[in-house]
Amino acid sequence: MVLSGFIFTYGSIGKKIDYIGFVRNRLLRIYPLFIFLIIVGLSVYPQNFSFSSFLQTVFGFANMPNSLNLGPYSSMFWAISVEFQFYLIFPFLLKTMETDRKKILAIVLLALLFRFSAYFYDANLRDLSYWNMIGRIDQFILGMLAANYYKNLKPKGEKLFKIAFIPSVITMLLTLLVFNKLGGWVSVSSWKIIWPSIEGLMWAFFLISYILIFNHYSSYLSRLVSKLGELSFSMYLIHSIVIQALINKGLFFTFSTSPFKNAILTSLIIVIPITIIISFITYNTIEKPFLKMRGKYLK
Repeated sequence: MVLSGFIFTYGSIGKKIDYIGFVRNRLLRIYPLFIFLIIVGLSVYPQNFSFSSFLQTVFGFANMPNSLNLGPYSSMFWAISVEFQFYLIFPFLLKTMETDRKKILAIVLLALLFRFSAYFYDANLRDLSYWNMIGRIDQFILGMLAANYYKNLKPKGEKLFKIAFIPSVITMLLTLLVFNKLGGWVSVSSWKIIWPSIEGLMWAFFLISYILIFNHYSSYLSRLVSKLGELSFSMYLIHSIVIQALINKGLFFTFSTSPFKNAILTSLIIVIPITIIISFITYNTIEKPFLKMRGKYLK
Protein backbone atom coordinates (compact mmCIF):
# COMPACT_ATOMS: atom_id res chain seq x y z
CA MET A 1 0.00 0.00 0.00
CA VAL A 2 2.97 2.31 0.65
CA LEU A 3 4.17 1.86 -2.93
CA SER A 4 0.72 2.59 -4.39
CA GLY A 5 0.39 5.77 -2.33
CA PHE A 6 3.89 6.83 -3.37
CA ILE A 7 3.45 6.23 -7.11
CA PHE A 8 0.09 7.99 -7.45
CA THR A 9 1.16 10.96 -5.37
CA TYR A 10 4.52 11.43 -7.08
CA GLY A 11 2.87 11.78 -10.46
CA SER A 12 -0.06 13.89 -9.26
CA ILE A 13 1.38 16.50 -6.89
CA GLY A 14 0.49 20.02 -8.00
CA LYS A 15 -1.86 18.82 -10.72
CA LYS A 16 -5.62 18.64 -11.06
CA ILE A 17 -7.09 15.15 -11.28
CA ASP A 18 -10.00 14.36 -13.57
CA TYR A 19 -11.81 11.97 -11.23
CA ILE A 20 -13.75 10.06 -13.91
CA GLY A 21 -10.65 9.67 -16.05
CA PHE A 22 -8.62 8.52 -13.06
CA VAL A 23 -11.14 5.84 -12.05
CA ARG A 24 -11.49 4.72 -15.69
CA ASN A 25 -7.73 4.22 -15.92
CA ARG A 26 -7.72 2.24 -12.68
CA LEU A 27 -10.48 -0.04 -13.99
CA LEU A 28 -8.54 -0.63 -17.21
CA ARG A 29 -5.43 -1.39 -15.15
CA ILE A 30 -6.77 -4.01 -12.77
CA TYR A 31 -10.09 -5.40 -14.00
CA PRO A 32 -9.13 -7.28 -17.21
CA LEU A 33 -6.86 -9.77 -15.41
CA PHE A 34 -9.14 -9.73 -12.37
CA ILE A 35 -12.18 -10.75 -14.44
CA PHE A 36 -10.10 -13.30 -16.37
CA LEU A 37 -9.06 -15.04 -13.15
CA ILE A 38 -12.66 -15.01 -11.91
CA ILE A 39 -13.72 -16.80 -15.11
CA VAL A 40 -10.88 -19.33 -14.86
CA GLY A 41 -11.48 -19.84 -11.14
CA LEU A 42 -15.19 -20.46 -11.67
CA SER A 43 -14.31 -23.02 -14.32
CA VAL A 44 -12.14 -24.86 -11.79
CA TYR A 45 -14.50 -24.37 -8.81
CA PRO A 46 -18.00 -24.07 -10.35
CA GLN A 47 -19.55 -25.40 -7.14
CA ASN A 48 -18.44 -22.23 -5.34
CA PHE A 49 -20.47 -19.87 -7.53
CA SER A 50 -23.28 -17.79 -6.15
CA PHE A 51 -24.64 -14.67 -7.79
CA SER A 52 -24.45 -12.59 -4.62
CA SER A 53 -20.81 -13.51 -3.94
CA PHE A 54 -19.97 -12.85 -7.60
CA LEU A 55 -21.47 -9.35 -7.44
CA GLN A 56 -19.78 -8.67 -4.11
CA THR A 57 -16.39 -9.64 -5.54
CA VAL A 58 -16.73 -7.78 -8.84
CA PHE A 59 -17.95 -4.59 -7.17
CA GLY A 60 -14.93 -4.22 -4.92
CA PHE A 61 -15.69 -6.12 -1.73
CA ALA A 62 -13.65 -9.28 -2.20
CA ASN A 63 -12.00 -8.48 1.12
CA MET A 64 -15.26 -9.06 2.99
CA PRO A 65 -16.91 -12.31 4.16
CA ASN A 66 -19.06 -14.21 1.62
CA SER A 67 -17.06 -13.08 -1.43
CA LEU A 68 -16.15 -15.65 -4.08
CA ASN A 69 -13.86 -18.40 -2.82
CA LEU A 70 -12.00 -19.71 -5.85
CA GLY A 71 -9.03 -21.23 -4.06
CA PRO A 72 -5.66 -19.86 -5.22
CA TYR A 73 -7.35 -17.99 -8.09
CA SER A 74 -9.03 -15.61 -5.65
CA SER A 75 -6.54 -15.64 -2.77
CA MET A 76 -5.17 -12.21 -3.76
CA PHE A 77 -8.52 -10.62 -4.63
CA TRP A 78 -8.73 -9.00 -1.19
CA ALA A 79 -5.81 -6.74 -2.14
CA ILE A 80 -7.51 -5.66 -5.37
CA SER A 81 -10.55 -4.58 -3.37
CA VAL A 82 -8.55 -2.64 -0.79
CA GLU A 83 -6.45 -1.02 -3.53
CA PHE A 84 -9.53 -0.02 -5.50
CA GLN A 85 -11.19 1.43 -2.41
CA PHE A 86 -8.10 3.60 -1.99
CA TYR A 87 -8.24 4.58 -5.66
CA LEU A 88 -11.74 5.94 -5.12
CA ILE A 89 -10.63 8.27 -2.33
CA PHE A 90 -7.08 9.06 -3.50
CA PRO A 91 -7.92 12.37 -5.25
CA PHE A 92 -9.57 13.60 -2.05
CA LEU A 93 -6.66 12.44 0.10
CA LEU A 94 -4.23 14.21 -2.24
CA LYS A 95 -6.22 17.44 -2.05
CA THR A 96 -6.25 17.17 1.74
CA MET A 97 -2.50 16.58 1.88
CA GLU A 98 -1.78 19.57 -0.35
CA THR A 99 -4.04 21.96 1.55
CA ASP A 100 -3.69 20.82 5.16
CA ARG A 101 -1.01 18.29 6.14
CA LYS A 102 -2.36 18.12 9.69
CA LYS A 103 -5.67 16.66 8.48
CA ILE A 104 -3.95 13.87 6.55
CA LEU A 105 -1.93 12.99 9.66
CA ALA A 106 -5.16 13.09 11.67
CA ILE A 107 -6.54 10.33 9.42
CA VAL A 108 -3.56 8.15 10.36
CA LEU A 109 -4.23 8.83 14.04
CA LEU A 110 -7.92 8.10 13.55
CA ALA A 111 -7.12 4.74 11.95
CA LEU A 112 -4.95 3.84 14.95
CA LEU A 113 -7.71 4.88 17.36
CA PHE A 114 -10.35 2.81 15.56
CA ARG A 115 -8.07 -0.23 15.53
CA PHE A 116 -7.43 0.32 19.24
CA SER A 117 -11.15 0.62 19.96
CA ALA A 118 -11.78 -2.68 18.15
CA TYR A 119 -9.62 -4.38 20.80
CA PHE A 120 -12.37 -3.71 23.37
CA TYR A 121 -14.94 -5.45 21.17
CA ASP A 122 -12.85 -8.61 20.83
CA ALA A 123 -12.37 -8.02 17.10
CA ASN A 124 -9.87 -10.11 15.18
CA LEU A 125 -7.01 -7.60 15.11
CA ARG A 126 -5.12 -9.55 12.48
CA ASP A 127 -7.99 -9.40 10.01
CA LEU A 128 -8.73 -5.79 10.91
CA SER A 129 -5.15 -4.70 10.26
CA TYR A 130 -4.66 -6.83 7.15
CA TRP A 131 -7.79 -7.13 5.02
CA ASN A 132 -9.41 -3.72 5.41
CA MET A 133 -9.00 -0.02 4.64
CA ILE A 134 -8.94 0.82 8.34
CA GLY A 135 -5.87 -1.37 8.70
CA ARG A 136 -4.10 -0.14 5.59
CA ILE A 137 -4.94 3.53 5.19
CA ASP A 138 -2.00 4.69 7.29
CA GLN A 139 0.34 2.76 4.98
CA PHE A 140 -1.21 4.34 1.90
CA ILE A 141 -0.96 7.82 3.42
CA LEU A 142 2.63 7.23 4.54
CA GLY A 143 3.40 6.37 0.92
CA MET A 144 1.80 9.64 -0.15
CA LEU A 145 3.79 11.62 2.40
CA ALA A 146 6.99 9.84 1.35
CA ALA A 147 6.37 10.85 -2.28
CA ASN A 148 5.80 14.46 -1.29
CA TYR A 149 8.98 14.43 0.82
CA TYR A 150 10.99 12.79 -1.96
CA LYS A 151 9.78 15.28 -4.56
CA ASN A 152 10.93 18.21 -2.40
CA LEU A 153 14.15 16.57 -1.21
CA LYS A 154 17.19 18.83 -1.15
CA PRO A 155 20.71 17.62 -2.18
CA LYS A 156 21.78 17.28 1.46
CA GLY A 157 18.73 15.14 2.19
CA GLU A 158 19.41 12.99 -0.88
CA LYS A 159 22.93 12.33 0.36
CA LEU A 160 21.67 11.28 3.79
CA PHE A 161 19.11 8.87 2.31
CA LYS A 162 21.74 7.33 0.02
CA ILE A 163 23.97 6.74 3.04
CA ALA A 164 20.96 5.30 4.86
CA PHE A 165 20.20 2.68 2.18
CA ILE A 166 22.12 -0.15 3.88
CA PRO A 167 20.69 0.74 7.32
CA SER A 168 17.21 0.80 5.75
CA VAL A 169 17.73 -2.71 4.35
CA ILE A 170 18.97 -3.94 7.74
CA THR A 171 16.00 -2.26 9.45
CA MET A 172 13.61 -3.90 7.00
CA LEU A 173 15.09 -7.37 7.58
CA LEU A 174 15.15 -6.95 11.36
CA THR A 175 11.57 -5.68 11.40
CA LEU A 176 10.38 -8.66 9.39
CA LEU A 177 12.38 -10.99 11.66
CA VAL A 178 10.69 -9.49 14.73
CA PHE A 179 7.33 -9.82 12.97
CA ASN A 180 8.04 -13.51 12.43
CA LYS A 181 9.24 -14.04 16.01
CA LEU A 182 6.07 -12.43 17.37
CA GLY A 183 3.96 -14.96 15.50
CA GLY A 184 3.79 -13.50 12.00
CA TRP A 185 0.59 -13.19 10.04
CA VAL A 186 -1.33 -15.84 12.01
CA SER A 187 -1.00 -13.92 15.28
CA VAL A 188 -4.11 -12.06 16.47
CA SER A 189 -2.29 -10.29 19.31
CA SER A 190 -2.81 -6.66 20.24
CA TRP A 191 0.51 -5.57 18.67
CA LYS A 192 -1.27 -5.87 15.31
CA ILE A 193 -2.96 -2.54 16.19
CA ILE A 194 0.23 -0.60 15.53
CA TRP A 195 1.93 -2.99 13.10
CA PRO A 196 0.53 -1.39 9.89
CA SER A 197 2.01 1.96 10.92
CA ILE A 198 5.39 0.46 11.82
CA GLU A 199 5.48 -1.51 8.57
CA GLY A 200 4.43 1.57 6.60
CA LEU A 201 7.21 3.71 8.08
CA MET A 202 9.76 1.00 7.38
CA TRP A 203 8.78 0.64 3.71
CA ALA A 204 8.51 4.40 3.17
CA PHE A 205 12.04 4.89 4.51
CA PHE A 206 13.38 2.00 2.42
CA LEU A 207 11.57 3.18 -0.71
CA ILE A 208 13.11 6.66 -0.72
CA SER A 209 16.62 5.28 -0.13
CA TYR A 210 16.16 2.58 -2.78
CA ILE A 211 15.00 5.02 -5.47
CA LEU A 212 17.88 7.41 -4.83
CA ILE A 213 20.50 4.65 -4.87
CA PHE A 214 19.34 2.78 -7.95
CA ASN A 215 18.57 5.89 -9.98
CA HIS A 216 22.13 7.05 -9.42
CA TYR A 217 24.27 3.92 -9.47
CA SER A 218 22.71 1.16 -11.53
CA SER A 219 20.84 2.00 -14.71
CA TYR A 220 20.92 -1.64 -15.89
CA LEU A 221 19.51 -2.95 -12.63
CA SER A 222 16.92 -0.17 -12.62
CA ARG A 223 15.77 -1.18 -16.10
CA LEU A 224 15.55 -4.82 -15.02
CA VAL A 225 13.50 -3.91 -11.95
CA SER A 226 11.33 -1.66 -14.13
CA LYS A 227 10.60 -4.54 -16.51
CA LEU A 228 9.67 -6.79 -13.61
CA GLY A 229 7.55 -3.93 -12.31
CA GLU A 230 5.48 -4.09 -15.49
CA LEU A 231 4.69 -7.71 -14.63
CA SER A 232 4.16 -7.07 -10.91
CA PHE A 233 0.35 -7.08 -10.97
CA SER A 234 0.26 -10.36 -12.87
CA MET A 235 2.96 -11.83 -10.64
CA TYR A 236 1.04 -10.85 -7.53
CA LEU A 237 -2.14 -12.58 -8.70
CA ILE A 238 -0.45 -15.58 -10.33
CA HIS A 239 2.14 -16.63 -7.74
CA SER A 240 -0.36 -18.23 -5.34
CA ILE A 241 -1.80 -20.30 -8.21
CA VAL A 242 1.67 -21.60 -9.06
CA ILE A 243 2.50 -22.35 -5.42
CA GLN A 244 -0.75 -24.25 -4.79
CA ALA A 245 -0.36 -26.27 -8.01
CA LEU A 246 3.14 -27.38 -6.94
CA ILE A 247 1.93 -28.26 -3.45
CA ASN A 248 -1.02 -30.26 -4.82
CA LYS A 249 1.28 -32.43 -6.95
CA GLY A 250 4.23 -32.57 -4.56
CA LEU A 251 6.51 -30.75 -7.00
CA PHE A 252 8.88 -29.14 -4.52
CA PHE A 253 12.40 -29.74 -3.23
CA THR A 254 13.00 -31.87 -0.15
CA PHE A 255 16.81 -31.90 -0.15
CA SER A 256 17.03 -30.52 3.37
CA THR A 257 15.43 -31.43 6.67
CA SER A 258 14.63 -27.73 7.04
CA PRO A 259 11.24 -26.77 5.53
CA PHE A 260 12.49 -23.18 5.35
CA LYS A 261 15.50 -24.10 3.18
CA ASN A 262 13.34 -26.29 0.94
CA ALA A 263 10.83 -23.46 0.53
CA ILE A 264 13.56 -20.96 -0.40
CA LEU A 265 15.10 -23.36 -2.92
CA THR A 266 11.72 -24.22 -4.46
CA SER A 267 10.79 -20.54 -4.69
CA LEU A 268 14.05 -19.50 -6.38
CA ILE A 269 14.32 -22.40 -8.83
CA ILE A 270 10.68 -23.23 -9.61
CA VAL A 271 8.08 -20.76 -8.32
CA ILE A 272 9.64 -17.44 -9.36
CA PRO A 273 10.70 -18.49 -12.91
CA ILE A 274 7.32 -20.08 -13.66
CA THR A 275 5.46 -17.09 -12.22
CA ILE A 276 7.51 -14.66 -14.33
CA ILE A 277 6.92 -16.67 -17.52
CA ILE A 278 3.15 -16.89 -16.97
CA SER A 279 3.01 -13.23 -15.93
CA PHE A 280 4.85 -12.20 -19.08
CA ILE A 281 2.14 -13.92 -21.12
CA THR A 282 -0.81 -12.56 -19.11
CA TYR A 283 0.64 -9.04 -19.15
CA ASN A 284 1.11 -8.97 -22.92
CA THR A 285 -2.12 -10.74 -23.86
CA ILE A 286 -4.59 -9.56 -21.19
CA GLU A 287 -3.27 -6.45 -19.44
CA LYS A 288 -1.36 -4.55 -22.12
CA PRO A 289 -4.16 -4.20 -24.71
CA PHE A 290 -6.36 -2.52 -22.09
CA LEU A 291 -3.50 -0.40 -20.75
CA LYS A 292 -3.19 1.12 -24.22
CA MET A 293 -6.80 2.31 -23.89
CA ARG A 294 -6.02 4.53 -20.90
CA GLY A 295 -6.29 8.29 -21.28
CA LYS A 296 -4.88 11.35 -19.56
CA TYR A 297 -6.43 12.33 -16.26
CA LEU A 298 -3.95 14.95 -15.01
CA LYS A 299 -4.25 18.64 -15.91
